[in-house]
Formats: sequence, structure tokens, C-alpha cells
Amino acid sequence: MNVPSPRPFLVAIDAQVSTKVTGGTETALFTLLEALRDTRPDDPVLVIGLTKSTHELDPFLGPSMRSIPWPVSYTWYVAQEAQAKRYSPRFQKLAAALPLGEETIAQFHRRFMERPMSPRVTALARKYRVFRHWTPIVWRVYAGLRYGAASLPPGNGDRILKDQGVDVIHFPYPHHFDTSVPFVFEPWGLPHLHEKELFSEGEAEWMDELFGDGCRKAKMVVTATRWVKQDLARHYGLDPDKIAVIPRKPPLFKEDTSLVELPPGTPERFGLFPSTTWPTKNHIRLLRAVALLRDERGLRVNLVCPGRTKTTNWPEIKAEWERLKLQDQVLFPGSIPLPQLIALFKKASYLVHPSTFEGLGLPLIEAFQYGLPVLSSTATCKPEVVGDAAILFDALDERSIADAIAKAEQSPELLRDLAARGTRRVEEAFPDPAKLADMFMTVYRHAAGRPLNDRQAALLKEMLA
Repeated sequence: MNVPSPRPFLVAIDAQVSTKVTGGTETALFTLLEALRDTRPDDPVLVIGLTKSTHELDPFLGPSMRSIPWPVSYTWYVAQEAQAKRYSPRFQKLAAALPLGEETIAQFHRRFMERPMSPRVTALARKYRVFRHWTPIVWRVYAGLRYGAASLPPGNGDRILKDQGVDVIHFPYPHHFDTSVPFVFEPWGLPHLHEKELFSEGEAEWMDELFGDGCRKAKMVVTATRWVKQDLARHYGLDPDKIAVIPRKPPLFKEDTSLVELPPGTPERFGLFPSTTWPTKNHIRLLRAVALLRDERGLRVNLVCPGRTKTTNWPEIKAEWERLKLQDQVLFPGSIPLPQLIALFKKASYLVHPSTFEGLGLPLIEAFQYGLPVLSSTATCKPEVVGDAAILFDALDERSIADAIAKAEQSPELLRDLAARGTRRVEEAFPDPAKLADMFMTVYRHAAGRPLNDRQAALLKEMLA
């Protein structure tokens, strides 16, 4: 009698990002895909990509991996759209009159009232004006019944996953959609909780709902540091045994950068701070520390700060940069190609990282990999990440930042010692690609309720310790 072979365990990874965007989350995701590609796990992997650029993921796919496009991409918080989704006065009166309970009313509103009309339905409403008042009602009932809550992208994601035979899906960032398929959720950290004042009106609350929904519904949550694990467990009341810690390091860029041209205006000696100009990255205090060294101590320091400047915080940073007259000391080259960024890592005298919040801080680890001494703030998880391989300072104290930079500028022996410590740190504290792939495959199987072998059981114990 022929016994059919069991269906393979299929993992899906939601990789709806572009390779042209080089943020920390994207880097971590591509690192995972490369690890899976190179180690060729026994279980196949389905990679979900953006509709128009799924092909960008092809270099990250190994023999047991394939990709599919997803019908609709995610959007971040937009204040105007969020305002439009609030209960109308008429709906508030109706809700108050019905003894359904606040949570039931909220679920009804999300399912039936927050679904925006599609362009096609909007066009029909305009064309057949006699039905324009009925169209939104009919559409919301139809969309609510078919797609469920507004967090589920159109296209019925649950059905797509089941049609593909997916056993577990990994959301490697806070965005996710409702699904009955077991999932692994990776929120990275809770900046909206610790620095709510840095976010736009309503954004922190929106983020907390998004993050909390993913953490509570996930079978397993993954973080890169134990500090974030404790933060998630405390804030959302999660069982620590539901949260696996998987440290991450970016892949080494092996190509020769000796002939790569540095950004125009790069000085001969400089400190490096690569980061998008988000408020939590603390550029303004860093600028003030550099000005303080110049004005009070006569120490002229050069910095290069590559990273996206198309953010709401950039005008304030630019105004302070100009007010302090630091245009000839601090360079903001904007987004730059990866080879150019790696060339800066290899050329810089040290990395200074003054951010006030991190879920990991990949530039710190990249600096260790390229032998660059590190100056780091003591905010959140960063002391856990750098260990004894960095000069530490208070991110909220401009003089503390200035003291750390002065120490680096005036102590070449200290910098050499820090570089050696950083090399040891990255080798000892962060898993290699093969172990990284094993750790994630273990979490996937555990989340799906599949049995683990002895090695996987030991890895799970290590990740939960």
C-alpha cells in the first residue's frame, strides 16, 4: 500500500519592502532572507513581495524559496485619514442608544464604517447620482462582510495564504493583517510609548493599537534584544515564553570600496552618524554638542550624517544646523548608495550614535563589523548591544555627548582598543547566518505547533532564556 508523503511545512515571510529603501528594518529582513537562501532549510519558504517590485527579491531567493506579489501594500498613519475614521456625531448617538458594549461597537465600526470606497465604486457613485447616498452603505456592508476588519488588506489575505498552503507567516515589522494562519510578529520596539511627544497627534495611539494587536494575536513574538522583550511583556502583558530574542547583525559588504567616491564635501577626518532624520535619532542635540566643542573648548569636529532627509523633522534640524553655523563641519549628504555608505564606515574615525530610542541599532553592529570605534548613548537597549565595546554617554545631555566626542578625538589609543573590542563583541554576541536561519525556522515550527528536534529545542530554550 502506497502511503502519501506528508505535505511540506510551508513558511511565508511578509517582505513588502523595496530594496531601494535602506532602513534598519529592511536591512534585518534582507539579512534573514540571505541567511535562508544560503543555508537552504529543509522547509520551503514563500516570500510575499510588493505588487510592482516583487522581482527585487529575486537575488534573496534560494532553491527552496519562491515569491508572490501581494494585492495591496500597507500605509502608515495619516492624520487626515485617521480623523475621517472617527465616530461621526450621528454614529455616536446611535452607539449610545444601543446596549451593545464599547468593544462590540468598536468592532462594528472597524468592520463596516472605516472601509474607504474603492476608486471604481466612487466613480459609480458619481456616475449614477440617484444612488449616491446608498452607494457608501452598500459598499461598507459588502466590504465588511467580505474583507472583515479594516486592517485586512483587500484581496482576502487569509484565503490567499490558505490557497498557497501556508502553515505559518512571519510579519517582520509592525504592519500585519488579520489571518487565521498562525503568525510570528516582530515589532522591534515601542518608541511611541517612551517618546509619545515626538509623534504627530493620534499617531502614538494608532501605533499602540497596531503593535498591541500583533503582539496579542501572534503565536510567537520576536525581538532582537532582551530589553525590548521585557518592555513588550510589561506593556502588553505578554507571557515571556511567547517572546523569542534573536540578535541580528547585517551582512558584510564584501565588494572592494577603495575606488568608491565619497560624498562631495567629505572631510579627511570625521565621525560618522548614518541615520534617517527621525526625531528619535537626536540630530539636534548632536549638532549642539559639536557647536559646544567649537565654541567653549576650541575643538573643531567634523561629522558626516548620511540618511534620508525627507522627514517631518528635517526642517527643524536644518534650521538648527544653519543657526549654529555648522555647514562647514557637519555634512548631510542625504540618502546614498550602499557602497558609498560602506566606504564611509571604512574611512571614518569613529561612529557616534546619539539616538534616544532603538530596538537594536544596526549601525552600532555595522561599525563593529568594519572595525570602527563606537560612541553610543545609554538609551534603551543600546548598552546591551554594545557591551564593553563603546564610549557611553547620556543622549539627553549635550555636554555628555560633547565629552564623549572629545575623548574620542583626543585618545587614539582608546579608539584602537574600542575597535578590537567591537570585533570581539560582534563575533561573540551575534549569531552567524546559519544559526540565524536555524533560530527563525525553530520559531516558525514552534509557532505552528510542530515538533522540534533536540537542536531546535535547545535553540528555543536559548531564545526564551
